[in-house]
Amino acid sequence: DLDHNDSDDRLAIVLLAYQMASANLARRAKAPTAECTLLLDGRTYENSGLTVWRTVRLAVRLHALLFKRCGLAVAPIFSDAQ
Repeated sequence: DLDHNDSDDRLAIVLLAYQMASANLARRAKAPTAECTLLLDGRTYENSGLTVWRTVRLAVRLHALLFKRCGLAVAPIFSDAQ
């Protein structure tokens, strides 16, 4: 993000999460236990404490809202797994 304003990025993430949750609800009509995961890649911002905090907070809130009812898990990623 060149403008260093992550508000528009967070809005895009929220919209994507709700689109994915809606699609998974449609899948649950045929497979009631269907789940999907949205991974929030924060590796670019690992050195920015405030952005990391906002990303984690957004992931936790979206997960709490959408996992139980819609089957959408939201998880932040900050380091490459080796």
